[in-house]
Amino acid sequence: MIKNDDKYFTDIDVQLQQVALTDWATFAKIIGDDAIIDAKIHLLKARGNSMQQIANRLDITKGRVRHSIETRAVKQHKTSNVSTN
Repeated sequence: MIKNDDKYFTDIDVQLQQVALTDWATFAKIIGDDAIIDAKIHLLKARGNSMQQIANRLDITKGRVRHSIETRAVKQHKTSNVSTN
């Protein structure tokens, strides 16, 4: 196992990264369509795109974009509350 303080950078993560780089179709199948779409939404949002721009770019509804962003915000909020309590 790779020595690293990041719990999300284990030997399994390295293997997944390798699959993503060499066989995208298999990687996408492993993690699922929703995870791929969510990742794209958050990447585009981090790059400063509006919800409407993201919806247009990914050919999904603005509601789907909003749901993904709000769901992630709730998960991050819960995680931050757990780590500070």
